[in-house]
Amino acid sequence: VMDIFFELTGLEKRALASKYLHFHKPDLFFIYDSRAKEAISKVTPRPNYIKDITVEESDSEYHIFCRRCQHLRDNIRERFAKTLTPRQIDKILLRITDRIRKEKLEQGAPPDAP
Repeated sequence: VMDIFFELTGLEKRALASKYLHFHKPDLFFIYDSRAKEAISKVTPRPNYIKDITVEESDSEYHIFCRRCQHLRDNIRERFAKTLTPRQIDKILLRITDRIRKEKLEQGAPPDAP
């Protein structure tokens, strides 16, 4: 899908591709965007500490993101006996990002500051 978007726009449209795939297969694909990427990096270990997901072909950045999402999903299932859908994971990640940005604003930093 990303190859098609690249041919059309000349840009990597990873977020758009993930949303397109999620729309068609919501139980299979996690939604990737800058907010989800920011949040998942705050609540999961670095990728080299997370179990790999074997795939024949993938976008490396989305692959790492999915590994982290699956790690979060597995931990939630183990701790709370609840298996979340990719959409539920997305909602959690968005709330985490909102909280991070709110805390930055309260500290006087721009919300998109690292």
